[in-house]
Amino acid sequence: MEKKGFFKRKRDEYLALDRLDRKRYVTDGILNNALYILMVIFIIYTAIRNKNFLSPSSIANMLMLAAVSLPMALGIGGCIVLTGTDLSAGRVFGLAAGMSAAFLQNRAATKLIFEHLPSTTGGWIIAVMLMVMVAGAVIGLVNGFFVAKFSLHPFIVTLATQLITYGIILMFFQINGNGGGPTNQLKKGNQKFASKHVCSVTCSLICLFSSFRLGFPDGSAGKVSSWNAGDTGNVNSIPGSVRSPGEGTGNHSSTFA
Repeated sequence: MEKKGFFKRKRDEYLALDRLDRKRYVTDGILNNALYILMVIFIIYTAIRNKNFLSPSSIANMLMLAAVSLPMALGIGGCIVLTGTDLSAGRVFGLAAGMSAAFLQNRAATKLIFEHLPSTTGGWIIAVMLMVMVAGAVIGLVNGFFVAKFSLHPFIVTLATQLITYGIILMFFQINGNGGGPTNQLKKGNQKFASKHVCSVTCSLICLFSSFRLGFPDGSAGKVSSWNAGDTGNVNSIPGSVRSPGEGTGNHSSTFA
């Protein structure tokens, strides 16, 4: 059987419903996609009011700003969807940022946290990214282990790892007698590469993956089913509805089970 396109399938599902179900189908579709509809309205309104809003430089700037917090926000959102939470995400984010700044410091800086590091090349930048990802994954592994193994509440576990991670950050910035000093002496090339390339590309990939793989609801509210194998012509119901096969468009109420 040839696989139908998304919009054609939705159209066929809509046409197969009766008047009452079509009204509910549209209402459910609007409610399920309310966030996307509001975002489109806001974008159109802002673009009309400000002609530079959708310019390439403005879009690049929004991607760079969103790339800082978007991965953490999506991660915590996933925990919340699974009825959990993660209080340590902000601390892990700070640890990753501090490690990246320390490993990518300008070698000509007056005070280095790590004095014997390789030259800052593209390969070293990728290696640092992998190292901070592993560090964050280890903390996430600790959280998941105690939640899954000992059935502890995520609030308690992540609160503990939040405090532990904060202590690690404080000790990290004391390395080599740094005394908690700033580590913002980065090479200009590294700053440009990270801000304009890594952040923008990462944010774009996360947005695309989240939207097309996880984000757009594709529920079964409009899928047509027959009440029994011998009744192939009855399409006056949708899954989850308590309407009986014989009810057409008369006065009746229908609620979801």
